[in-house]
Amino acid sequence: MKKILIVGNQGYLGSRLTEYLNKLGYLCNGIDTGFFETGKLKIPESVDTVNKDARFINEEDIEGFDVLI
Repeated sequence: MKKILIVGNQGYLGSRLTEYLNKLGYLCNGIDTGFFETGKLKIPESVDTVNKDARFINEEDIEGFDVLI
């Protein structure tokens, strides 16, 4: 099973992408600042999410993932 890290998984596009990939059987985690958390059109599935700005992602954050989106 591929393990995918989605940057911005709580936003409009990221939340839909996360849900889609989970349904296909991928294991998704996320990194998001939470800026748009209150403006969701749909409540996304809960996934493990690190609260972090994408500008400060480092090697440790992406270690163990097969794909970064």
